[in-house]
Amino acid sequence: MGSGYLMTTEQILDLDSKNQMTSWGIREFAEKVAKEARTVILCPVHRIEMRETAEADVPGVLFFYCPHPDGCHRRYSKLDGHFTIDDLPSR
Repeated sequence: MGSGYLMTTEQILDLDSKNQMTSWGIREFAEKVAKEARTVILCPVHRIEMRETAEADVPGVLFFYCPHPDGCHRRYSKLDGHFTIDDLPSR
């Protein structure tokens, strides 16, 4: 990928399983990744940009959270969309 983008083994296997390990398939994949990287996710309550958690903060759980200074229960995941911490199962 000419822009210096590196693909993970999982991404390569996923494209291969869909018979998309072609120059066109890789290009479409790279464009999709670039578009997702540019997409700003806003808190539906405060209308400010949500921040992504770090793997070190919450191992194995990656989501976006609202950084509002008064606190906010809003979260966003690429899998589930917008949700609140009240939607999470209790531990």
